[in-house]
Amino acid sequence: MLQSVLSSLLMAISHVQPIVWRQPGGRSGACRAALDKPGDFELWQTSSQDSCKAACAVSARCLAFEFAIINSYSRCELHTSPIEKVMPLSGYHCFIKSSHASRLLAPPPPPWPLPPALMFAPRCPCEFIPPRGGPEGGCRASDGSRGSFEVWWTDLTDAACRQRCAKSRTCLAYEFAQTGGRYTRCETHTSVITHTVASYGYRCFIKTIDGVTPARAVLSLPRPPPRLPPPPLPPFAPHSPCIPSPPHSPPQVPQPPLLPPKSPPLPPSPPPPPSPSPP
Repeated sequence: MLQSVLSSLLMAISHVQPIVWRQPGGRSGACRAALDKPGDFELWQTSSQDSCKAACAVSARCLAFEFAIINSYSRCELHTSPIEKVMPLSGYHCFIKSSHASRLLAPPPPPWPLPPALMFAPRCPCEFIPPRGGPEGGCRASDGSRGSFEVWWTDLTDAACRQRCAKSRTCLAYEFAQTGGRYTRCETHTSVITHTVASYGYRCFIKTIDGVTPARAVLSLPRPPPRLPPPPLPPFAPHSPCIPSPPHSPPQVPQPPLLPPKSPPLPPSPPPPPSPSPP
């Protein structure tokens, strides 16, 4: 399905504006940018050179493509860096898109919508494809290093390691090793893996959304939205439910002034004795 869609797009482009493809130096080989390096590219899994050419034709960023068939394994690279020459390699073919055609295709983007198979999906199920060099070997990044990864010792099978990578939104590739009988090892890589190096008992696979487009940082967790500022505080209210009110006290009744206590009354004095009468 995807191959037929890409072929139809290539035919439509060739009718609107013919694209000129040329091989650097007029010979076959792997694409090389400045300083004899591969440059920046996206890895696709296509079964024919025409499909790889069509994918480069519909991409405004693609400046060249490289297609290779090694045994039964086919591979397509869409290069976004300027390609200067080729490195002789059997089974590899490099084609540069003409600068005239590139300027015409870059602004604006193609008017037709890309097929759903070429668009990123936010979630798995995912498909896994081998990187350059085939699946047999250890995972390596573009600079030849192992990149960033986590090691898991509890995954005893290749399927368990693959499932762990599929469930993780930050995992871009996985490496599973089984050597020496009981020794198993699973690596979930968060760096972009481009190729493998020969290593007995090791297998490396790249996560893709549609079996063609390698997963990049698209699957990383989105940044949370910025927090809204807190609402302004309401104006001060004496009896607000958030502000405790002072304890209620009964009204004060004025009291009369206190007087000194009165002394008890004195008993009445006895009457004077009668005076004696004269003789």
